[in-house]
Amino acid sequence: SRTNNYLRASEGGPACDRRKMSMMSSLCSMKFASLLCLLLQNASLVMLMRYSRSRHDRPMFLASTAVATDEMSKFVLSSVMIAIGYCTSSAQKDEEEGPEKPSGGFVGFLREQVVTRHSLLMAVPALLYTVQKNLLYV
Repeated sequence: SRTNNYLRASEGGPACDRRKMSMMSSLCSMKFASLLCLLLQNASLVMLMRYSRSRHDRPMFLASTAVATDEMSKFVLSSVMIAIGYCTSSAQKDEEEGPEKPSGGFVGFLREQVVTRHSLLMAVPALLYTVQKNLLYV
């Protein structure tokens, strides 16, 4: 039975299609969850920023502190999403490979999925975005 599933998967049969569809749907749901979290975070940032800047009964805070706190919250949220992605992918690999564990572990997952050429290229706009957010408070 297991050999037949392997042969069907290597030929691109129904077992392979179901696995691809499952991976695509989990990837799609992860993208939408990330988008929703960032949408809520940015909307709440703007509303809280406007509220806190309009109050005159307290001393004003530093804009750099607000930006650093905002970036830290995104870092924590992204780390949680990466950990969920790792747990999901390792569970799928466990089902496919049986008792053998994939080599590399979490560090290997980070190297394959997170630290890529694309993510390094995104560092430039991310730095510019941080500067923009500092200027938003001025």
